[in-house]
Amino acid sequence: MQSVHPTPSSDIYDVVTLPSTNPTSSGHGTSSLEAFAPLISNLQTEAISSLAIRVRSQMNDQPSPPPSCVVMGPPICGSFNLIYCLEFSDNIKWILRIPINGTRSAFTNAALALRSAILTSKYIKKHTTIPVPDIYEFKTNIDDSEIGAPYTLMSFAEGMPLWRRWYDTSLEPTLLQERRIQILEGVAKAMSQLQGLEFPKIGALKFDDPTSLIVTDITEYQTPDERADLSSLEGDDEMPHFCQMGPFSTTQDFFGALMARKHPDWQGDNFSNGMSELLRMMIGCLPLSTPAMKGTLTETFVLTHPDYNYQNFLVADDGALTCVLDWDCISTVPRCIGYSRYPGWITRDWHPMYDYDRATPMENSPEELEEFRREWDRIMGGLLGKDYVPKTHLFEAISLAVEQPMMWSCVMDKMCKKCFQRPLFEVDLGSEVDAEWATPEGGSGSLQEARGSDGGLGSPNRGGIFDHASELGRHSETDYEIDIRSDGGVSGPIPRNTDSEGDPFGGDEQGSTVWSEDSPEDSDYRSWFRGTAVALGSGTLEPEKVAILRETIEGFFRL
Repeated sequence: MQSVHPTPSSDIYDVVTLPSTNPTSSGHGTSSLEAFAPLISNLQTEAISSLAIRVRSQMNDQPSPPPSCVVMGPPICGSFNLIYCLEFSDNIKWILRIPINGTRSAFTNAALALRSAILTSKYIKKHTTIPVPDIYEFKTNIDDSEIGAPYTLMSFAEGMPLWRRWYDTSLEPTLLQERRIQILEGVAKAMSQLQGLEFPKIGALKFDDPTSLIVTDITEYQTPDERADLSSLEGDDEMPHFCQMGPFSTTQDFFGALMARKHPDWQGDNFSNGMSELLRMMIGCLPLSTPAMKGTLTETFVLTHPDYNYQNFLVADDGALTCVLDWDCISTVPRCIGYSRYPGWITRDWHPMYDYDRATPMENSPEELEEFRREWDRIMGGLLGKDYVPKTHLFEAISLAVEQPMMWSCVMDKMCKKCFQRPLFEVDLGSEVDAEWATPEGGSGSLQEARGSDGGLGSPNRGGIFDHASELGRHSETDYEIDIRSDGGVSGPIPRNTDSEGDPFGGDEQGSTVWSEDSPEDSDYRSWFRGTAVALGSGTLEPEKVAILRETIEGFFRL
């Protein structure tokens, strides 16, 4: 992820046009251009302008002779793409995107995934009116590329990042609220159009003919491979890593495979095993991916934006939606985490990084976020009728815990606190629990203390998940960072989540940690939950108490 400091006049593509913007800043601890160095060294950059001229001259209704073309400034380093902005002599702008792994040695298994993502975005544009960028040409075969790398030539999207309008404190509160509702309405009307696109399996769409755009099969689901990312930190490899799975015919098969792939090392301590079992209980509560309007029990699956957050949505000054960017890694998914789910910016309070501060204008309060979710329910429910799936923030939290191992403990902390709220039965808090939670200093082993080397939040010798996250460039040294996305877009400010002690887990129940030291009730709950999770993980929790946990979880998801 590339981080830059915001400038007062910056717009979505100011990073392209402002020479003062530093395109080499990186959250990885090294220059982003260094990460892209293997790609850049093989690029035939002198051929970029002629490539754009050739493609445009082959399009209908173009002037003759074709306008000249120049590359505007240095390339921009996105998360996974190198971005060039091109401008023709008649003021038309295009974007050239080149994947970071677009070298002969690295681009071995990525061509099919890139082709699927590009053609799926074209498929969406063909079957809906969602404002998706136009794709003028793409190449996934390096041997066929004029610039020596795979690429996508696409339209330049007009507008500014949604977050700038969502957090526009220059407006009085009433007008700002009206704009926010208009933004939600625009996004909901766009995403609801995916309702009519259903598929028999979970995975990536396959198109045999890129012109007809007829889906001929569902292929493997692509997901980030965090274990490979962590392993690569020991060397010089900064390439993103992905693994392919599936395809899958049921929701339970999908999440079961993700659990097996992403959490294979949970058989280490009883607390983690217990948390794993609780997560499996929650997965079992996910609704079937069935279209309510058709009255069938056969699961079908839907599309959704793969990075459903404000950095990928552009809006006009009045908040009207102008473009939806970055459809990389798009695939079909269960309905409960599909196109109708809450956008990421109105579920911030369910994310481990959430830390609300009234003095920070770039964050909404828990009460505001709950109100926005009610508005979304009203808007999307009116658009979809019985096909609308409510409570998607809960399902999204489960998906986050499964798909992002470095966040699973934080997510499960909050989910369990919301679900159980208080001790449900007596549990033995004897020597086994003490042994699981003893700290090196001999303390009782609170959740705040129990962070030790492999990413878990649960036993004293496991490393805090944000230690690994920091190594991967998840954090900036500044209070806010702006992410230059792979489409050349710029994301909103991301508050750092630290308390006065500099602890990323600091905060109260509305923040990133749900267990605080504020009351005896909290202490009683923490002790009970620790004992319950350890007993569940060790297999010593009585069957009737396991049944109480399961029934409570099922009841929580039915509410």
